Amino acid sequence: MAKKMGRPIIYVTRVPVDAPAPDPDVRKRLNELMPEFQRTCSSYHVVLEGVGFVSSLKRGILASLMQFGWRRGAFHVHASAKEAVFAVSREARGDAEAIVALAERQGLLAAPGPIEGDPSHLGRGAQTGKAGLSPRA
Repeated sequence: MAKKMGRPIIYVTRVPVDAPAPDPDVRKRLNELMPEFQRTCSSYHVVLEGVGFVSSLKRGILASLMQFGWRRGAFHVHASAKEAVFAVSREARGDAEAIVALAERQGLLAAPGPIEGDPSHLGRGAQTGKAGLSPRA
């Protein structure tokens, strides 16, 4: 999608509140994909849903762990998709709003979490409703 757009993209991914922690195969696949995400994304936003202390702690831990592999200010963790929209630059906010609206129309913001242990959904781009969603799609 970054090649198609001719510029880095904003990546927004959603982790439902009931999603299990990634198993070793999924973590391995994510680690394989991260260098490509870092090259092609202007910013990477994880919406780690949930309320309360435990959810907040999970967001803090994820943000801390991922700061080492990303350039400063590129990796973000949020409690909601709406929060992610307001975290992008003003210039990119319209694109972020369009991406989130498209995901919402497709039911991706209310869908259940992935099946535990199934890494097959990783790296398929717009098919999963994650990387590569374009407001023009």
